Amino acid sequence: MRAFGRFIVLLGMSLAFGSDAKSEPCVGDCKVTPGAALSDSVSCHIEMLASKLTKPLSQTFFLDPELIERTDSRELAEQLIKRLNAICDKKRDPSMQAPAPDSSQIIMLVPDQHVASILKNGFKNQHQTSVTRGANAKTSRLTSEMAHISMGLPYTDKTRELLPKYAMQVFKDPKRGTYSAPFNYGNVMFRFKEQVSKRATWSHTDSLGLGGRSAPLRTNSIAPAANTNCEIYCEAQVWGELDRSDVASIMIPEGMKVTDELKAFGVPIKTYKQCADCSPENTNVKGFKPSEANVYSPTKGVVAPTVVAAEDLVVGVTPAKINPAEQNLANSKRLQALSTVQILKELAMSQTDKTETPTPGYGGGMGGWGMVGDSLAKDRSRLIAELTTRKKDPFLTAALMDIAVNGADTGERAVALSGLGRLSFDRLKPILLKNLERGYGAAGTMAFYMGLEHLEDSELRAALEKFDVDLLKRFQGNTLCVKDKK
Repeated sequence: MRAFGRFIVLLGMSLAFGSDAKSEPCVGDCKVTPGAALSDSVSCHIEMLASKLTKPLSQTFFLDPELIERTDSRELAEQLIKRLNAICDKKRDPSMQAPAPDSSQIIMLVPDQHVASILKNGFKNQHQTSVTRGANAKTSRLTSEMAHISMGLPYTDKTRELLPKYAMQVFKDPKRGTYSAPFNYGNVMFRFKEQVSKRATWSHTDSLGLGGRSAPLRTNSIAPAANTNCEIYCEAQVWGELDRSDVASIMIPEGMKVTDELKAFGVPIKTYKQCADCSPENTNVKGFKPSEANVYSPTKGVVAPTVVAAEDLVVGVTPAKINPAEQNLANSKRLQALSTVQILKELAMSQTDKTETPTPGYGGGMGGWGMVGDSLAKDRSRLIAELTTRKKDPFLTAALMDIAVNGADTGERAVALSGLGRLSFDRLKPILLKNLERGYGAAGTMAFYMGLEHLEDSELRAALEKFDVDLLKRFQGNTLCVKDKK
């Protein structure tokens, strides 16, 4: 009740004084070609981002939400992967070499019923859709993802687009440790173009299972050590926007119809058969065998079929026709259109989302997790994240500070905290200390990365050491990565 009362007071103050403005956009007319490879000289958007930073990106451990709202997520992803390579990969083992060309590929498994939605909306992550065939654990996943990229990240719509989409990392080396394709995630395989690897990381097992305390993930700029083998599977994490322009080819199960939606991707399509011990030639993944010939090949100069993908959610349709992912994507856009006062009102009337639980009775998935969807109308973290993109008047700042200190949920506190990066240090410091004191979790992890920007303060440094002394030593020594596992 106390939290509800605080929101009512803040809401009344916002109604009286007004607080509906978005943050000022970046200056300049930046024209970025979606999907274009990043050149040696950074783009206009990245230049604007860099101009707002007080230190080089390689020495930055927190990105303010207002700085990335107008930044192209593909280009930002490439820069973050370059940063990770510079501060991490190259220091694992100086003798390591660049990988051989075309030595691995990234393949994503998706259910066939989602192909039309992917055609229209692109490949999305759990943070964007609130739907998954894996672990429905957005807070835990965000905590791990911050550790894996070695940076505190906000949770705005633009940042959720930046967060990784998960796939298989397939090596063209059967000695890399074979694993079975995880068909519980889907039956349609999308193989991505080589350029996608520039903004991808990978791990030798499921990254969520590694936990948030694991070392940063590997990039594709350095060849893996000979003793780094796949366990459950080798997992790829693709950062930034991912859509049909990134697809190189598709594989579908034998007997499945080649639909207009599949043809509309404009890439070659093969079939595959599932089999226990077979595998594509010269790869380390097993459980399927591709057909020799394509079942569909786009004709040069002929435009792929134009397809109207599944309709967005329409009020009044029967539940059987509702696509939860599309519903949540549409609701995310709805939140962006709300005024600050309207968001504060929805927050005051809502309750903390408690859907982050395993689904009982699901026996076919990794770790016993099932298909789970949660309504964005109940997801307070998105409402709070939208507030972090708005112009900070005293009342909005007070609302975010209140959540960051008094919020009952670590994910909500982390999101609110990410919007306070521009507070004066004397106001920010007690909030960081409070969340570090509460221990490991999303808010503690966010506070840790934000605290790395203020190591000159002895009290904060002591709190960071108590939170994770080993990790702090790695950051201070500029040797973030641990050696490859033996």
